Amino acid sequence: IGLGKSTLDTVARAAAARQGRIVLGDQFPSQGLFYRSDQFALAKIGVPAMYLSGGTQFLENSAVKNEDMDRWRAENYHRVGDELEDFWNFEAMVEDAQIGFWAGLHIATAEELPAWNPGDEFEAARLEARSTLDR
Repeated sequence: IGLGKSTLDTVARAAAARQGRIVLGDQFPSQGLFYRSDQFALAKIGVPAMYLSGGTQFLENSAVKNEDMDRWRAENYHRVGDELEDFWNFEAMVEDAQIGFWAGLHIATAEELPAWNPGDEFEAARLEARSTLDR
């Protein structure tokens, strides 16, 4: 979520490639997920952050189908029924966590901090925040 906004795109793609996976942009841009995400508070003060979502492309042999996810979102997401479901695949969750680990390791050991792409709406907040550090 937020692909195309910062240098974290390259980091996410490299981490996903370690597993032979790909990174796609927001599958539901009309839902405004970036602006409703936990990372939005960081973006407003100029800090790029990574929000990885499992997406909508599942392996052919996956027990999970988009219909399952659509139903779960409509009936349970952030509601009383937002609980563990039998169709959740913890092996896939481990793979997702590994992508987060590799991305975090790259960010922590990189010489440059992540940055907003030139012209992004949050670039000005980043430049302002960085200028206060230089004073």
